[in-house]
Amino acid sequence: MRLTLAVLAVLSCAAACGPNTAEIQRAHEAHYHGEPAALLQGAAAATESEHYKILEADRDRVAFMTVDKWFTAEGTTESVGAGGGIRAADRSIVIAYIVSVVAADGGGYTIEVVPDVRRYFSDRPNLDQVPQGDPTMPGWVAARTDLLAVAIHERLAPYEAK
Repeated sequence: MRLTLAVLAVLSCAAACGPNTAEIQRAHEAHYHGEPAALLQGAAAATESEHYKILEADRDRVAFMTVDKWFTAEGTTESVGAGGGIRAADRSIVIAYIVSVVAADGGGYTIEVVPDVRRYFSDRPNLDQVPQGDPTMPGWVAARTDLLAVAIHERLAPYEAK
């Protein structure tokens, strides 16, 4: 009984601590004013604060990509073993984010956060691409993407066009 209450308390706190629908929508639709390089730098800082490492930045396209991050099919992070290897379970999900500063209609910029999602199958040598809108895409992928978009939006709040 106590364990059940403790689990319910943790779950309710986790649900209460996450962003609400309005915050998520605002993060995805926000327009920013400022230098694209400064926006990209702020987005990169927010991304790193969410525990994603930047793989490479393209200053010409004003975009960056994160290092692949491995998750179990249920959405928990796969652990890194000795030598930097990962013991991936069947159907593990690999995500890298592409974050871009995009010129908006009417001036200003928007921030686009696009997940590059791939699935590992233990009996195949290559990862399978999981396209956006695929019905087999786990729901937690969209939730993680929304959390990253909100973190970037919060970091870029001083640049937001009101």
